[in-house]
Amino acid sequence: MLGVSFEQPIIKNWTIKANLNYERKTKKYELVYYDWNAEKTGTENFRHAYDYINFPVLLKYEFGNSGIFANVGPFLNYLLSDQVKPNDPYDDSMARPEHKKIDFGLSAGIGFAIALDEKNDLSIEIRDDLGLTDIGGVPPHISGTQKTNTVKLILGWNLGI
Repeated sequence: MLGVSFEQPIIKNWTIKANLNYERKTKKYELVYYDWNAEKTGTENFRHAYDYINFPVLLKYEFGNSGIFANVGPFLNYLLSDQVKPNDPYDDSMARPEHKKIDFGLSAGIGFAIALDEKNDLSIEIRDDLGLTDIGGVPPHISGTQKTNTVKLILGWNLGI
């Protein structure tokens, strides 16, 4: 994840924080091959990478002057691309519906900031983005939904501009 953040104070210890990020989410899976005698003949590993533009809008609360904060709010993801590496020989893209471009959900995090000087600080945050919408991509012969859930460890440099 790489991005920029904007923060606007609203009342004491409360701010509105908005981010605009580029994110790559990855799903790993393994195919196991068997022969006609049900003997395992091999495995093959795959990575499915999803590239998103991520836009969370968070209500942030800072606990006094401790530097500890918590935030919560909605997020919106826009899918730029998704691809499997190496190519899955059994992935029939014609039978698999495309992933939906929009992913919406709730984001919550907790972290702390360390002041470097009057305007600059470093922050460390752990944040969970829980997708609430079905992003699709499940073949029609398999019933079900696919939703995102991403836990992030975020290192930020706040410039105090």
